[in-house]
Parts: sequence; C-alpha cells; structure tokens
Amino acid sequence: MEIIANALPERPIRVTPVKSTGTLTGLLLGVFLIALGPLFWWWLGDGLVQDMLAPSDLQQARDVRVTEARCKTKTFIFTDCSIKTSVKNFEYFFIRTELPDNVSVLRSPSKPSYLTTTIGQDNIGGRIALLSLFLLLFVGGGLALLWLRHAQKSAEQRFAAMDGQPMDAGLVTLKRVAATGSKVARIDYTWQDGAAAGKAF
Repeated sequence: MEIIANALPERPIRVTPVKSTGTLTGLLLGVFLIALGPLFWWWLGDGLVQDMLAPSDLQQARDVRVTEARCKTKTFIFTDCSIKTSVKNFEYFFIRTELPDNVSVLRSPSKPSYLTTTIGQDNIGGRIALLSLFLLLFVGGGLALLWLRHAQKSAEQRFAAMDGQPMDAGLVTLKRVAATGSKVARIDYTWQDGAAAGKAF
C-alpha cells in the first residue's frame, strides 16, 4: 500500500459534485403536498368528526324533505354522493363498491340542531379510509420529498467540504465473493491501513 500511495499525487483534490436539477421544484412540491392536508381535512374531516360523535338516539327527521340525491362511483371503489334537502346540503366522498339504495335525513331529539343522513352514518368507515388514504399520499409524499431534499443538500455540503482538501491514498480490496451460479450474490470490500481496517462501502 505504501508503494501505491507514494505513486499518487499529494496535491489537494478538486471535488466537483454533480448539481442536481429540480431541487427548488421538489421543495415547492413537497410544501404544496403538505398544504393539501388541511384542505382535505376541511373538505372531508369536519363533517366526518361530527358524524362519528353523533348522538345514539338518531331517528328520521320527517319534517326535512330530500329534494335531490345523487351518488356516483369512480374508479370502481370511490363513491361521491351529493344530497340536497329542504334544510341543508350534504356532500360525501368515501370508499365503497356498491351504491346506496336510498337515503333519509336523521335528527337527534337530544340535539335538534344536528342533522345527518343514513348514507353519512352507514359509510363512516369508508369515509375514514378515504381521508386516511389522502393524508397518507399527500402529506406523507410531501414529507418524503422534503426529507429527500434535506438528504440531497447534506450530500452537497459534504462534497463542498472535501473540495480543496488533501486526500490520503487507500486500498480497497475484495474480501469475499459469494456466487450463485453465474451471478454474484454478495461482494464485500474492505480497506486496511496498518492495524486499522473497515468496510469500504
């Protein structure tokens, strides 16, 4: 190793890392995806929480008339329901493979101001599943993009710190090859400098 080290130049090494493209775009996209989380919660979560906490004495509100009710299934499992009544309108988006047959407006005698529908109550599980899916995809995807941007920035900083620094020569040797047929299953590379040794990568 000493002979090889003496043959290599001792001058500082110029390190020029490859500049990544689209870093600002990735950062803005990550922030945008995370910002969609509160939007989806406002759209799907508010009414869902109210229906989850609905009183147990719900019964049909006979003084409220359903004027229009439409349900559509998109992409086989995503159901969108729009229900208009003489008092208020309801919008539901949930996961279900079959469309509801009918709808009724429900009211609690203990809480007369609270109104819901049979569709909203019967599909609480599907509504929770869809909201969780949206939050996982958008908020989780946004956090993943920000983490990747942070890791990329850290790598660029490490390369910048190496620029202009003198480098010591080192040998990387093949320690073991485990072959399966004609394909290499595992290769271990190690370095050794006197009594010190370790895994190279």
